[in-house]
Amino acid sequence: MVRTRPIMTKARLDGLYLLLLGSLVLVLMGTVLASKSSVAMVDFKGVYYDTRCLLQHTDPYIPGEPLRLYLAEGGRLPQSDGPQQVLMLDIYPPTTSIFVALSRCCRGRVRVCCGCSSASAVSSSPPS
Repeated sequence: MVRTRPIMTKARLDGLYLLLLGSLVLVLMGTVLASKSSVAMVDFKGVYYDTRCLLQHTDPYIPGEPLRLYLAEGGRLPQSDGPQQVLMLDIYPPTTSIFVALSRCCRGRVRVCCGCSSASAVSSSPPS
């Protein structure tokens, strides 16, 4: 029995082109909007400092604790209320911090982590 490769019909080929075009448009729009935003990466900073609180054995669910850590590490108090509110209160489930800690650990950025071989590398630079 000889298996033949399925032929892509015109409708499927058109669907693939539309999917690729839509993906390209969304990636370009995201890049443009991220570069123009004055509060870019604020949401990630909230998750980052929540995880830093856990790594320093403090509770990120205490209001103001991630902001206190952010200011202690040399961050400046945000001018608008949006970024300050993100740093004031942890709204994410605890599993989010696990993924952030593991990703930083496996890139060799934290002292205390999951025990992988890169745990000895030290660089605690916050995200830009």
